[in-house]
Amino acid sequence: MSQNLLKSSLLAASIALTACGSGEAECTPAQCEALAGQPAPEEAASKPVPAEAPAQGDLTAFEKSLVDPMLEDLRAGVRPFNDHAVGICKGQGKDCQYFMGTDVGELPPGDFMVRAELQAPALGEDWTVNFATECETTKVTDGGSTTSKTGRDKDHTVDHREGDRGYRLSPLYNITSPNHGGAKSCTWTLTAKHPDGDKVYTGSWSVPAK
Repeated sequence: MSQNLLKSSLLAASIALTACGSGEAECTPAQCEALAGQPAPEEAASKPVPAEAPAQGDLTAFEKSLVDPMLEDLRAGVRPFNDHAVGICKGQGKDCQYFMGTDVGELPPGDFMVRAELQAPALGEDWTVNFATECETTKVTDGGSTTSKTGRDKDHTVDHREGDRGYRLSPLYNITSPNHGGAKSCTWTLTAKHPDGDKVYTGSWSVPAK
């Protein structure tokens, strides 16, 4: 190799090295492609680390704090407003004068009723309950005794209520003791309907003949 050719080769190599290491000189297409998109060290260090997103289908703690109470309310469906909300009360009308229970046996003389005070979920529409009774009345006469059976079955719509009172179905059934038509014994069923499974509340009472 001639001296002039050797000098030319060394000069070309020097120019190529300068192009890769200098911010002012241009790099070759292949070198530029390799360096494209690589941030300077100080730039990479200054970029914030993004928060880890929840897996698809999972909820964040904030989302759960909002959603969980609504789910619990929906799953509960229509339910008694309190411990003395469904059953037999002394008195007849909107208010319960004295809560006697669900299975009360033979009632003393007076006026009574089956009633319910309920809470429905805040979400959803057409929440309903079904109230049904089955009664057997025995009437004694000089010629002997006769027994008859009667029943009732009716759906009631229940709305959500805010505050210190629930939705009142009062009275569902009026009771008078003693009974003019003979001794009477009854059972009652309140069914709170729910797409994921109904809840059933039951009770009974009896009254003597007058």
